[in-house]
Amino acid sequence: MGAAIANGSAQTAAAAMIWYSVQRTFKMDLRLGEFGRILICGAVMGAVVVGLGFVLRGPAALAIIVPVGALVWLAMLRIMRVIHAEDRERLLQIGRIFPGPFGKSYRRIIDLLAWQS
Repeated sequence: MGAAIANGSAQTAAAAMIWYSVQRTFKMDLRLGEFGRILICGAVMGAVVVGLGFVLRGPAALAIIVPVGALVWLAMLRIMRVIHAEDRERLLQIGRIFPGPFGKSYRRIIDLLAWQS
């Protein structure tokens, strides 16, 4: 568990330094407020997953905790209004690589998450 926390912390610090460098070098607006909202979504998801991990044990717990974590993450993205209309368009372009029913499900999820201002 300690190694996972150290790894996650190191990757987060590296990402923050890269974002800072890009912002200074290229004078780009990286929408850091939205990044903060994404961090809040992740923190809420993490709290729910850790809480469930204390209550549920064994292989069956994994089958419950992973989908619940994903649903909490998606719900928080919607609640925090992270995905905007322009993000929706980019995500839908990426989703064109998914075949048949996967692509249809992906488009439905993106439409549900995208905030129409």
